[in-house]
Amino acid sequence: MSCSACTSANRLEFGAEMIIHFPGKEGLDKPAVWAFPSLLVCMSCGHTEFTVSETALAELADGIRKNEPNRQEIPVTLGPAMMV
Repeated sequence: MSCSACTSANRLEFGAEMIIHFPGKEGLDKPAVWAFPSLLVCMSCGHTEFTVSETALAELADGIRKNEPNRQEIPVTLGPAMMV
């Protein structure tokens, strides 16, 4: 599969760890969500893709729901979510 940004086939996979913080000032009071995705990096242009695990995705959704008490429901689909 080629890079979606530059169409190069020169892509490599790397392991990573990241901390995802919730947005806004309200997010400062929330615990961050740890994620350990595999990164698919285009070695030609640097464009990178990763997928958040179901566990991390559920933690993010739960944190957003608690941050948005006025919303009825925030739809969340658990499963692969491509982040770019």
